[in-house]
Amino acid sequence: MEVPFQDGTKEQGPQGKKTQAELYRQALKALDQHCRSAFGGSAFAALSAQQKDALIAEMEAGKLAFGGKQGSFLKQLLKDAQQVYFADPVYGGNR
Repeated sequence: MEVPFQDGTKEQGPQGKKTQAELYRQALKALDQHCRSAFGGSAFAALSAQQKDALIAEMEAGKLAFGGKQGSFLKQLLKDAQQVYFADPVYGGNR
């Protein structure tokens, strides 16, 4: 987390000054701002299932960028969710 920052390999993930928590906070704040402006002041949690699905589809298609490259937040979110899911001891993780 110190300069000089270099492009990391795919396995190393993002290289930069911000922590993963800071990147998440930045992206979630941008997502909330987008929802409030696009859906009449409603936060993401208040959207209907159809609106959430449409928004996630836009993110998946790379049409929205929340604090990084287009599509990067959703990719990171999915990767982290998979890691958390498979870290469950039922699947052999966290022994």
